[in-house]
This record gives sequence, C-alpha cells and structure tokens, in this order.
Amino acid sequence: MGSFYTWIRRAADSPATAIAVLVALCALSVAGTFIENEELNRVSLLKSAPAHFGILRVLDSHTYVRDTIYAPSSLGFGETETTPLPLRPFFTSQPDPIARIGREFRYQPQSPLKLSGFTLDGDVVPGLAVDSASGLIFGQPTALGKYDHVKLSGITSTGLRVEQDFALYVDDRLLILGADYAGFDLLRRLLQSMKYVLGPGAIAALVSVAGGLLLGAFAGYYGGFIDRLLSLAVSVVQGIPALLAVFIAAQLSHSSIPVMMVVVGLSLLPETADGVRSRVRAFRARDFIEAAREIGMSDRSILWTEIVWYNCRAFLLGRVTQAFVYALLVDVTLSYAHFVDPNVARIGTLLFNGRPRAEMQPLPYLAPILLLLSVVAVMQFAERSLVKRWSQR
Repeated sequence: MGSFYTWIRRAADSPATAIAVLVALCALSVAGTFIENEELNRVSLLKSAPAHFGILRVLDSHTYVRDTIYAPSSLGFGETETTPLPLRPFFTSQPDPIARIGREFRYQPQSPLKLSGFTLDGDVVPGLAVDSASGLIFGQPTALGKYDHVKLSGITSTGLRVEQDFALYVDDRLLILGADYAGFDLLRRLLQSMKYVLGPGAIAALVSVAGGLLLGAFAGYYGGFIDRLLSLAVSVVQGIPALLAVFIAAQLSHSSIPVMMVVVGLSLLPETADGVRSRVRAFRARDFIEAAREIGMSDRSILWTEIVWYNCRAFLLGRVTQAFVYALLVDVTLSYAHFVDPNVARIGTLLFNGRPRAEMQPLPYLAPILLLLSVVAVMQFAERSLVKRWSQR
C-alpha cells in the first residue's frame, strides 16, 4: 500500500503527467468538434428523411411532455380542451425518452388524480401496449423511429379525460451513459461540450497573460509612462464588474465567443500585468542585475532571461490556469442563461436542460457538473505539478 501511494505521489508531481493530462483535454476538445460536425451532417440528413428514419442516430428536435385535460362539451359536440391551473400537474411522472429494439420498455404513470380506462393513441409505437386499469405501458418495440406524439389518456371519476403527450425514440445506439431528456446520447453531448472548454479559455489566456506580461515587464523594468498607464488601467478595470462587461459584450456582439473571451482576457489583464510589474521591480534592484550589466548582458536578456523566466513563470502559469477556469465559468453562465445558442451542446445548456428532471433522471444533470469539476481540478493539478517541479530546481 505504501509503495502504491508513493507511486501516485510521484506521478502527481511529474511534469510528464501534467503534460499528458493537458494533451488528453486537447484530444477531447478536438473529438468534440468532430462529433458536433458529424451530428450536424446527420441532422440535415434526418430532416430530409421520412418521419420514421431507418436507423436513428441523431435527433433533429427536442422532446417535450405536455399534460392536457379534456372536458365533455355541454352541447354534446365533442370535447373541449382546458388547462385549469388548480389541477396541474395531472401527471407527476415522465417516461424515459429512449426505447430499444427487442428490449422491454415499461412506464408506469403517476398522477394525483384517480384515473382509469387508460388508452394509448397518437403515434403508437409498434410492440407497445397499455394496461387499461393501471396505465402501465409495456412491451418490446419492433420498429426504429422517432415518435413525436405518443398520447396516454385516462378518465377521472368525474368523466374528464386527462392526456399525457410525450415523444419516444426507438433506436439501436449504444448508450454508455444513457440519453438526456431529448433522447440525445449523453456521452456524445458531453464530448461536444469539450469544444467550448479549451477553445474559449485559450483566447482569454492569450489576451490576459501575453498582454499582461508585456505591459508588466516593461512597466516594472523601465517605469515611466507605461508604469503610469498600467496603474490607471488597473484602477479602471477594478471599478467595472467583469461579468457585467461580458454580458454587455455578448449583447453587442450577438454572443460571439471570440469577442466575449477577449473581454474576459482584458478584465484579467491588469491584474496579471500588476503582478509581473511588482516582481520585475523587486528584482531590478538586486545585486545580480548590476553584475549582469557589468559583464555586458543587454537589458533585453536581463529582463526576459534572468528576471521574467526564473521569477515570473510560476505566477504566469497560475494566471493561465485562472484565465481558463474563469473563461469556462463565464461560458457556463452565459449558456445556462441562454445568451448563446441553446441548441448547441455546452455545459451550461446541459445543466439547464437537466435541472427540471433531476429527480427522475439525475445523470443528465450530474454528468455536466462532474465534467465541470473534473476539468477545473485537472487544470489545478497540472499547474501544481509544474510549479512544484520548477521550485525543486
């Protein structure tokens, strides 16, 4: 046990492990891009195909579950649709949106009303039947396809007919993590969301760290106008809420990811530049700097090789990690609030879609949370291992 723990600690502190983890994140991000493009092509194919597509791989629309109550017409000409609020919800359960060929499918509806005389209408799935007494839908589907309106009806003791209208997808996919509320493969949706994890963060990190490094290094080493300009920028940015600036940028740019991430990077830039400036200024007056000048080293070599590389790299790595994490949280916030396209698979969108059904289907809600925590933990782990390695040297 002791040797295994030692091996784990060595692996955690190894820069090779950190690099491998970062490469794995990049690979997942690239895979998410390919999967999204593949699904977009299949969506266009599905829209031009018949209603019951032969082998259903991807869905072109989200499902819904709607409850309706029908009251007998006082004139005897059919029924009148009503939705009295005091009686809602008519059904307190929702079916699994996915059914598999040749596998048993069961759905037992739950309702606060005492219902009987259940019937199954609408887009009836071949192979499924309903128990008229209990409302249990059971059977083994025999035909692949997308059934938009499966209607389960029951009669109350007062003669009202209550109907639950839902969509059911019958396909042959291998669903490792199952499906979300709309029938999409949850694993594929999570992989698609990885595209929006590293890409936006890279833009924010580039603007924040590269710009802050240049401004802070020159301001700390030479002072003068750049130093005064940096002090003014720090004061201005600290007085503007960063998230508010991102929301404004999202509205003005029609939710353009590069524009929003540039704003995120600019909001983090003054703090990065201020940290670099204070470190460069502290080392500029050291004796070894004067000794380097005496042996003929140029200011450029002293600044970038002797001061920035050896004394600011750990700080800059921390700022890179912070920029990635902050950009990720901003993207989650914007996608959760539907500031971006809600049909695109992002962590915030998956959280929003999974929250209303978390009690009945917890995995579509918990999986994006676990993915978000894992990505943040992995980035922190990579930063820790590299900084510890540098400190040992």
